[in-house]
Amino acid sequence: MIIIFHLQNIKDSVQNFVEVMSTTLEVDATIVDHDFYRVAGTGAYKCVLGKTASPGQLLQRIHKNGETVVMKDRLKCANCPNRDVCLELASVGYPLFLENKVVGSIWIIAFNENQRIRILQKEKSYIKLLENISNLLESKIELNVLIQNNIMKKNIVYEVVQNNLALDDDKYISSVYKQAFSDIIGESKEMQNVKSIVKKVADTNTNIMLQGETGTGKELFASAIHALSSRRHQKFIAINCASIPETLLESELFGYEKGSFTGALPSGKRGKFEMADGGTIFLDEIADMPISIQPKLLRFLQESMVEKIGGNDPVKVNVRIVAATNKDLETEVTAGRFREDLFYRLNVIPVHIPPLRERGYDIILCAKYFAQLFCEKLQKETPDFDIEVIEFFQSYNWPGNIRELKNIIEYNVNMCEGDIIKLKDFPPHYRKKMNKLTISKMDLKSRLEEYEKAIIEEHVKKFGHDLEARNEVAKLLGIGIATLYRKIDKYEIKC
Repeated sequence: MIIIFHLQNIKDSVQNFVEVMSTTLEVDATIVDHDFYRVAGTGAYKCVLGKTASPGQLLQRIHKNGETVVMKDRLKCANCPNRDVCLELASVGYPLFLENKVVGSIWIIAFNENQRIRILQKEKSYIKLLENISNLLESKIELNVLIQNNIMKKNIVYEVVQNNLALDDDKYISSVYKQAFSDIIGESKEMQNVKSIVKKVADTNTNIMLQGETGTGKELFASAIHALSSRRHQKFIAINCASIPETLLESELFGYEKGSFTGALPSGKRGKFEMADGGTIFLDEIADMPISIQPKLLRFLQESMVEKIGGNDPVKVNVRIVAATNKDLETEVTAGRFREDLFYRLNVIPVHIPPLRERGYDIILCAKYFAQLFCEKLQKETPDFDIEVIEFFQSYNWPGNIRELKNIIEYNVNMCEGDIIKLKDFPPHYRKKMNKLTISKMDLKSRLEEYEKAIIEEHVKKFGHDLEARNEVAKLLGIGIATLYRKIDKYEIKC
């Protein structure tokens, strides 16, 4: 079963959004879903929220064809059935998409002459602005659908696992059944590249080395590799080479025969490699594997044979190895702490997982994802993030990466008393860090001006600096030549 998305699911968020947009642009705004239900609105439309909008010709056109529509005057509305009751003097509408299907539309509206003139003067700028807003809302829509589908999928699969698996020694069976590839949140170019590589190499027997800082999600990617491979119906066993004492690690990995040493089990013990036969073994923190055990791992890689402690008869085992490290293994090789021949055996396909600070808007997507998950557990309404919190998220260095972000969001959700997470909802030691960061205090109007400056700079650079070029730029931007020169001077754009 897949969740069917409705814009009503995020109506509080979009209402706040259109109100800020309306105040800043000095026009009115509204959002309508695919069933013509008015989800958000300002001005004359604020008092009819929750009611079905009359599907006039422009509204029907945008929802049917997914095209941008502009109404500059009432002449274009001659055939509209709502012409006599409609209060709009001008409007610009842009579709909202989910998986290339129209799920609604967002509108800038003029209910008075001043607003109409403003729309006429800034028509193209408003279209570009609505396009960007549509993309932002699409990300929020996708995130909401992703979270809801994942929660449902995890519940369904958990029941299947509970009903069909005997969990005794198989407690090491991977939680991959609950960790589908879509659990890895991120749409940045960097993460898309990683996902692309993983998809290409998952269904092979080639050894993979996952490289990345602590907390970047290396085990999630290892689980995804297993889930996408033909081994997915067998075991996925994870071993942290740094957390097991050297004296125990060999027996954990390779097992031992009965009577091998004092304290050994009378029946002996299978090692993790033997237990994972047919599946995948994940060797986390491989750089911390003791140098004394590395030759035995190398031998396994060469012969696919496991020799138990105290045993004389090697056991044939078919296991795919995915290793991970947060250290520079080549440096470890140079320092003599890691065998060079083992490094080359494990590092056949190196995959670099980027740190959170390099993933741009993924930080916000992950924050919202965790917020909704924790709110589900606490049976709370999912709050939004204050603009200063978003700015902090994107300016902070994130030494603990995803793990650190998840912990912060759990704290935020527990501390937040209203419907917006604010800076005061952070632990004291983070508030001290905030004071050391230069956090932008720009309001939405300033942000729009920054965007406007970037657009003008881009066009001036593209078309040139002579009068003919300036006229062309002004025409494309939908402003007068005098206005263009004024803005060039205001933003100190170099000519």
